[in-house]
Amino acid sequence: MNSNASLLLRPCASALALVLATIAPAHADAVSDQIEKLQAQLESLQRQLDELKAAQQGKPVPAPAPVTTAKAPEPAPAPAPNSGSWNDSTKVGGRLFANVSYIDQTSNGEDTDAKGFGTEVKRGYLIVDHPFDDIWFANITTDFNYSSVDGETQVFIKKAYVQAKLADEAVFRVGSADMPWNPYGEGFYGFRYIDPTLVDRSKFINTADWGVHFLGKHGMLSYAASVVNGAGYKNPTRSDGVDIEARVGLEPVQGLVLAVGGYSGQRGLDVSSNPARRTAERWDALASYGTKRWRIGGEYFRADDWNTVRGPVRDSAEGWSLWGNVGLAPAFNLFARYDRVEPKQHLDPTLEEDYWNLGVEWVARKGVRIAAVYKADRLENELGGAARMDVDTDEFGVYGDVTF
Repeated sequence: MNSNASLLLRPCASALALVLATIAPAHADAVSDQIEKLQAQLESLQRQLDELKAAQQGKPVPAPAPVTTAKAPEPAPAPAPNSGSWNDSTKVGGRLFANVSYIDQTSNGEDTDAKGFGTEVKRGYLIVDHPFDDIWFANITTDFNYSSVDGETQVFIKKAYVQAKLADEAVFRVGSADMPWNPYGEGFYGFRYIDPTLVDRSKFINTADWGVHFLGKHGMLSYAASVVNGAGYKNPTRSDGVDIEARVGLEPVQGLVLAVGGYSGQRGLDVSSNPARRTAERWDALASYGTKRWRIGGEYFRADDWNTVRGPVRDSAEGWSLWGNVGLAPAFNLFARYDRVEPKQHLDPTLEEDYWNLGVEWVARKGVRIAAVYKADRLENELGGAARMDVDTDEFGVYGDVTF
């Protein structure tokens, strides 16, 4: 068979295929089979022609092409849905304030049971953060402490809140969260693990409380306000009213911070069976200036009826604090602080407290700070007899702050 015959067969087969394709639908399967047979015969005739041409020209006969059955490509599997698990974005961390120290304490000239060596974990926080997205966020922070002096062990929830951050200027929190004043001041003081700041150490503040909290910042201005139960994070009780604390901070130039704040309420003590007689109030002020190498600052507060909301008479308290630190070397800091407090200006106007500390801190690595510290506290009045108070406390020890 020559190439002319092949050229004649191809159009015939195509015409026959067209005719068979127009046969009634009932014979569709038979038509398809016959078309495949005709195509196979054409391929066979083409191979024979190729073999004859090769033989005439003295060329090797080409091997027949393998016969394959084409398949339609299978669709790609659908991508698995995003099953972001809880631990993809949840962060678990903690912080420990611990010390080993020696205390020498006397009360009206006599040694107290607080005297001696001891190891303390003053605070231990387990912190769980979970951002749901760019707006929603949740936090749970547990707190525990142990003191070898009084054998106290406590575990409790300090913070548990849900946050909605609409913008830097508008952040809302519901639950137990930081109050506006104290954590703000701690951030500038920087040595909370040695001792709390002025108002916290003097027990005229709640560092966290249950309620609704609002905070934000814009340019050089920062602010915060909380409407809370008033009894503090350890006591989510109800009362007939709510307490309010607010703070405004200003950073007019880099490194300089000025802030004022205030508190008003019955501290969760206004209940039907035992109503409050007075409103506790507190006014705060803070100034701080420094660089990455050094910082100085001061704090002032005045509180009225903080501990006499239900008392028969009024009382007030007032205090101020100065503190500073300077970097001696990349990993070492020298720090010092002095507090002066009049805790009972009406009930005991002669009662005064002087506190100071001095220490050297070593930043062992990121998240680990160790300090050798000397602290002294003098609480005394000028009364006589059973009302006489003269408590002297000296302490020297090694303090640590571990964050992970």
